[in-house]
Amino acid sequence: MRLRPVLAVVIAADGTWLATASGDAVRVWDRATGTCTATLGGHTGSVLAVVIAPGGTWLATTADDGTVRIWDAAEGRTVAIARADGALHSCAWGPAHELVVGGQTGLCLFELLT
Repeated sequence: MRLRPVLAVVIAADGTWLATASGDAVRVWDRATGTCTATLGGHTGSVLAVVIAPGGTWLATTADDGTVRIWDAAEGRTVAIARADGALHSCAWGPAHELVVGGQTGLCLFELLT
């Protein structure tokens, strides 16, 4: 089995789970057991950033395929996808569920409805 480097990691605020980005997938892990509980696929390029939303159940990921994906980590499904020109390198959640994404062409702000 060929191992890929982990490019991003984030730990939930409650400390019970974490998410890692490696290759074109994100994996969700149970921190106590070390078990992978979900593999989130859909990006067609390397995932470069992963962040957990306030409230602790949604993830946002950015990738060099020019997409940002919002995931329901508990259900292991994509909630939303947005596209940009060029790779998206970073992302951060704001306190009101807004998402700031940084990439080759600048910053984007997404206001998400919950």
